[in-house]
Amino acid sequence: MSGRGTEITLRVEQASAGGKPGWRYRVFVNGETVGQERTVDPRTAVQIRDFGRRYAQLFETKYQPAVKRQTLESLGDDLFQTWFAADWQVITARGATGPRRIVLASDDATILNLPWELTRPANGAVFGADPNVSLRRTPQAVS
Repeated sequence: MSGRGTEITLRVEQASAGGKPGWRYRVFVNGETVGQERTVDPRTAVQIRDFGRRYAQLFETKYQPAVKRQTLESLGDDLFQTWFAADWQVITARGATGPRRIVLASDDATILNLPWELTRPANGAVFGADPNVSLRRTPQAVS
């Protein structure tokens, strides 16, 4: 995205720890690695999978889901803390101004189907409400 803004890629791969499913992930800014490879422990992975399942079920009804704003904000904070917080200072230093494209790359449908639009960086607008942020999901672990 050089010249047109910043591309932030979250690449997530399935991983196991002690036979229990989890994830390992890495963040890239304009193709360059930010920080180190990180892991999501199996306990947190179970919570994320459960959250993703429950969130999807909200829309399997013929009525508009009734969800409190606090709940959505909390979920957005949790997504940010789990996936971006550890590297956010470096991410913003590399692309603090202008448009940003967030690429979510994973072979795991659970990851792709999370409500990333709710992600709320510290002192920022949720990704889905920020006119300078676009989201792209890709069902492959982009290198």
